[in-house]
Amino acid sequence: MIQLDYGNFSLLKLLAGYLILAGILILLKKYPLQQVVSKLFLDLHLIILIIPMLTLAAQEQRPLDDVFLLLLGYSVVFVTLKLFEKLKVNFPSPSKALSLSILFVLSLVYAYLFFGMLFIGGLGWFNLNFYEIYSTRELYNANALPFFGYLLSWVAYVFNIFLMVFFLHKKKYILVVFFILMQVMLFGMTNHKLILFVPVVVLFFYLMFMYKLNSKIFLMASIGIALAIILSFMHPMFEGLSMRAFYTPAAMHTLYFDYFSTHSSALMSGTRWASIFDAPYDSKAVQIVAQHFWGRDFSPNVGWLGNAYANFGFGGIVVFALMLSIYLKLADEFVSKIPGGKKFSVIMIPVIFSLCSSAFNTVLVTHGGILLLLILWLTPSLVKNN
Repeated sequence: MIQLDYGNFSLLKLLAGYLILAGILILLKKYPLQQVVSKLFLDLHLIILIIPMLTLAAQEQRPLDDVFLLLLGYSVVFVTLKLFEKLKVNFPSPSKALSLSILFVLSLVYAYLFFGMLFIGGLGWFNLNFYEIYSTRELYNANALPFFGYLLSWVAYVFNIFLMVFFLHKKKYILVVFFILMQVMLFGMTNHKLILFVPVVVLFFYLMFMYKLNSKIFLMASIGIALAIILSFMHPMFEGLSMRAFYTPAAMHTLYFDYFSTHSSALMSGTRWASIFDAPYDSKAVQIVAQHFWGRDFSPNVGWLGNAYANFGFGGIVVFALMLSIYLKLADEFVSKIPGGKKFSVIMIPVIFSLCSSAFNTVLVTHGGILLLLILWLTPSLVKNN
């Protein structure tokens, strides 16, 4: 496993890592971010990427440079968001008619995906058995209709999640259950595990915000991680899930940092932008890493930090951190206009998760990052009207 390929654990390196963590926590406590989306992003990135990397960095042969590259991007985002805090950005409010028109178009997208799934025979391979997910996923991939690659992410991680939170806010619990069941249907016909995982996390954080427990995020996260570790000893399925959730995203960054620290930056190789940057390779960074470390073609994706470094080195981390900060600032501004906006900030969680294992530009388009900003912009007019 890639998490364990760097030798035995060193107690001294582990202690050094957790001293770094203590410093980060003290800094976040002394200079807290006030805007809810920005704070949620930094908290979850700390839990999903930084803390696992500090743990993995205790392996004797794993370079400490990996930690500092992650901390570079994390620090640039933190400092930029602090500078942005007093900056106010005003956007014209959408009319109710415009909001309903856009939601109607999104409803057509929703219908195309679900009825399309039924048309291609999705119920025929419907599966809730975790041991058969890869064979089910192959059937879905082989039969998927045009644009399903985009639309599945948009519906499962943006539109469906928004509707769950919206109807929770409206206390329409029957509709909340309906859209949870629709999410289960999507999982059963595609077997992408994140489709099941995301609603659980979103609803968990919604309850934390509702009961004003969001200040206890690290306590809750610690309990969740401890529970995942206990479950991993009880059953092999849970072991795989806990390793995938808590260590694989961090460990994948090491592979990208290792390779592109000793080879030329990819400069968007293998993409439509390759000629602009005079890219040195014919393949994308993800394909280069797959061939180098595994000797085969597949997609061992990495988060926005690893992708930025692979394509543009240190400068890429700084530039993409600045662009990400602008995106988060826009999300904060839209959320601040929503009555009860703190609770609505949880619909950003799928995008935050995606940023841990996908490039920033991929998250904006394929994973619905831009669509999510549009929905947040529309939400105030929907919340104020029944």
